[in-house]
Amino acid sequence: IEAQRAAAEVAGKAALPDFDVSAGYGQRSGREDMITVMVSVPIPIFKGGKQDRLAVAERAELASLEAGHRAMINDIHAEVAELHASLVRTRDHLALLREGILPQARASLESAVAAYPVATVDFLTLLDNQATLFRHEIDYYRLLTDFAQDLAKLEQIIGGEVLQ
Repeated sequence: IEAQRAAAEVAGKAALPDFDVSAGYGQRSGREDMITVMVSVPIPIFKGGKQDRLAVAERAELASLEAGHRAMINDIHAEVAELHASLVRTRDHLALLREGILPQARASLESAVAAYPVATVDFLTLLDNQATLFRHEIDYYRLLTDFAQDLAKLEQIIGGEVLQ
């Protein structure tokens, strides 16, 4: 972007006159030596032509690069916000599983295991309670994996550790 900004500035100054001063010395045999001084000032008669089109093109390219840069920054902000929301949602769901659902499922299974030998609970209920506990544990570890992946993505985007 900085290089394009400099190119646009140079293109904008291309229409300005470019003063040139030169001096020369010449020896002539049989005559006096000669000194020449020249000053030239190109006048941009056709200013509306090539120089203006070049300046407009360079400014348009600069605007395009700046817009792309802003879009990239906005995309990064959106991705960080999305990952943050996902991390918060996953953290809350993990806490719910860890502190509420898993202890209840374990207690339900323990109750079914204790009641099965005395024939208060049938074998199908015991298996159902075990399957329910397994399902909740699988959900817990899947969410834990999702949390770790989202955290790694966020750390990659921001270029540093989030949790220490």
